[in-house]
Amino acid sequence: MLSQTQPFKRTLAKSVFVQHMNELLRRSFEKRRKRWLGLWMIVLLITIFGSLFLVRAKSRRIFYLEQTSSTVKRVKTIPRSRDIAITEQIREAARHSWRAYKKCAWGNDIVHPLACEGSEWMSALLTMVDSLDTLWIMKLNVEFDEARKWISSHLAFNSTDPHINVFETTIRLLGGLLSAYTLSKDRMFLGKATMLGDILLGAFDGMSAFPMTDINLSTGKGNVNFLGELCLAEVATIQLEFNELSRLTRNPIYAVWVQTGKVLDFLRTDYIKAIEGIKSSLVRYSKPNRLLFVGELDADGYFLPRMDHLVCFLPGTLAYGILHNMTRAHLELAESLMHTCYEMYNQTATRLSPENILFDESDKSTKDFWPASTENILRPETMESLYYLYTITKNPKYQLWGRTIMDAFDRYSKWHAGGYTGKADVSNPDSERIDKMESFWLAETLKYAYLLFDEDASSRFPLNKWVFNTEAHPLPVVSDPTSLLSAVYAQLGKV
Repeated sequence: MLSQTQPFKRTLAKSVFVQHMNELLRRSFEKRRKRWLGLWMIVLLITIFGSLFLVRAKSRRIFYLEQTSSTVKRVKTIPRSRDIAITEQIREAARHSWRAYKKCAWGNDIVHPLACEGSEWMSALLTMVDSLDTLWIMKLNVEFDEARKWISSHLAFNSTDPHINVFETTIRLLGGLLSAYTLSKDRMFLGKATMLGDILLGAFDGMSAFPMTDINLSTGKGNVNFLGELCLAEVATIQLEFNELSRLTRNPIYAVWVQTGKVLDFLRTDYIKAIEGIKSSLVRYSKPNRLLFVGELDADGYFLPRMDHLVCFLPGTLAYGILHNMTRAHLELAESLMHTCYEMYNQTATRLSPENILFDESDKSTKDFWPASTENILRPETMESLYYLYTITKNPKYQLWGRTIMDAFDRYSKWHAGGYTGKADVSNPDSERIDKMESFWLAETLKYAYLLFDEDASSRFPLNKWVFNTEAHPLPVVSDPTSLLSAVYAQLGKV
């Protein structure tokens, strides 16, 4: 236990420090992930009902802040001709990924490019459904039509696994289907979404007012997870998709199950308190270059100078808050943390970020951080925040950083026969590949990369009218949430 461990001495060898910290922190990965999801959940809820309580900024121009670090130099605007080259590079990455899925794993959830085989998780065409809106946005019409035809005749949600995660199913499958319908107006997608929504309601049939964490899709029976735990972040985050399903079907039953019936103005206050708590308790600076990072507190209140790549969604969230009249200090924090997230890529031999890093706060340190877990699995959080920061500030350095990261993916993750893979050790260009292409690579990483550079595509999703769910599926912001709430409350009176 950490409370029984003697304080680290500065004379300890770095290798011993890393080994010890890894042992202490390995077990906390999922809890950290869910904690950050909780903050993102608050942001989503503010977006959904923001028109009720938030004053929209009028003709407000956000000017970008110049980084004060000497390591960041003046950047030039990317020429339009180069914009086209980058967007085509990203479209080709999507096509290359889709070809691997079609060749090796068609009809499966996940593709393994090296073995050229597929595997199941939800047995629900996960990669196919998760990729739909990306294919649509990139105008990959042939690939979209292929997916549409197969989904129409084969998507049945018949997995007998009793422990399919409700949260993951909601953000990936339900969110993907709702977004595909919203963009294409093809009612087949709405029909499949309604079918899945009806099944997921079974997770709410327990003794608690909260949904169960897992579900058997074939029976609609909810179950608790293997740990017997409930994550409030997962419970609340699914409100976005269920509310949208109620709005599209004009059936309030889906929203009834997830509405609290409380006054929603408290969400803005809670968000501000959450950010202030992060600033006061978790934000620190590394040595010697004063990189701002967000660390962790363990169950005993000990600060741990470790940051996961998952945390790199936070710069985008902070920048997004500027559109809802948050203070300029939020943008300054966003820009500083965005710089750190980029350096997680820039300071490795492959220009790929490790899964998580340890920072050094000692006065004698010569390196700001080093990898705690060396693998890269194609995560989207940094590309997501680059998209938000560029969209809001128009600072071209965020496009340049995105280009650097995309080039690294093409050099070290692209598999010649099709698809992209993870990298076992980002500090070693010759390290082994991780034979798995997660569905979020197409659903999130490539989508945000494309929107970062393609102005025509990004202009179709103004941030005051669209919100991207946890899996980057765009859904329209509700223009009149009171009508939905009225229907919900009327239905509640009948339950």
